[in-house]
Amino acid sequence: MGDERAGSTGSTDSTGSTGTTDSTGSTGTTDKNGHTDGNEWTIGFRGAECRLWLGSYNGLSVVKKERFVKNYRITELNTKITKERIRAEVRAIAKIKDKSPELGPLLPSILFVDQNNIIMTRIEDSVNVCQYLSDGQTDETIDELLVALGQTIARIHNCGVIHGDLTTSNFMINSKKNLLIPIDFGLSSFSTSAEDRAVDLYVLEKVIISSH
Repeated sequence: MGDERAGSTGSTDSTGSTGTTDSTGSTGTTDKNGHTDGNEWTIGFRGAECRLWLGSYNGLSVVKKERFVKNYRITELNTKITKERIRAEVRAIAKIKDKSPELGPLLPSILFVDQNNIIMTRIEDSVNVCQYLSDGQTDETIDELLVALGQTIARIHNCGVIHGDLTTSNFMINSKKNLLIPIDFGLSSFSTSAEDRAVDLYVLEKVIISSH
């Protein structure tokens, strides 16, 4: 995951949803009706742009993606980038769910969004492809994985979505069910241009050559 989160400040979106921080530093969430999840959030991953928290929301096992302030950026730029990336992720997931009968059902469902956070259902029993490859795989398994990667990217592109950050860390694999699931659409955009699709693939090619 290229960007991921510990302790955000409270914020309110246009619906009245707020984020609140408990005494442990993990972030609770209050929806527009004033319902607070009341659960502890456990840090799952820290990245350059976000933190991922693991917890529950409305009885579901979820991930909260919290985009935090970067101190070296001016406030206006922080706000602009955070808004753009949250909006891009929400729109891309919604479009793929609407357009792709194969890929859409595999993507997490978004349950809550505010100025800094997205709460979505957790992808269970999976690891990212980067970790999967580092655990050691046979040539046959790697060949099958590359075919699945190509098919998954084609489905993303056929929805008119450019991922914008195709890396092996941004795909989850459930080897038991033979499922490959793309994640982290914060840098995504909408385009059907062959050139934009080629750039998407080029980014992944460079990552595979340099990292694997």
